[in-house]
Amino acid sequence: MAPATKEADGISQDSLFGNLFDSIPTLGDLPDLCAEAIGILAHRKAALAAKIDETGETDATASASVRIDMIAEALARSAVAARALGRRLTALSTVAGTMFD
Repeated sequence: MAPATKEADGISQDSLFGNLFDSIPTLGDLPDLCAEAIGILAHRKAALAAKIDETGETDATASASVRIDMIAEALARSAVAARALGRRLTALSTVAGTMFD
């Protein structure tokens, strides 16, 4: 089942992130992918700021900017959580290894 594609300001998430999240990433790859996605969002936000400067239209672009910030924050939390889970799993593996040696 394909994930739903949301569209904002004429840009779909699929076209914004390209093939960055085409498949489920490994736990080790997730923080780097999140960082890359945050970078993409930062470029999109800068483009929106330039659009505000050009057109003076602030309502839709300001709303999109807020959504971009929310998504970037969620991606940053995901990266932190993935690193923390990786550390916990490594520690659990070490403990389990010592229990059965």
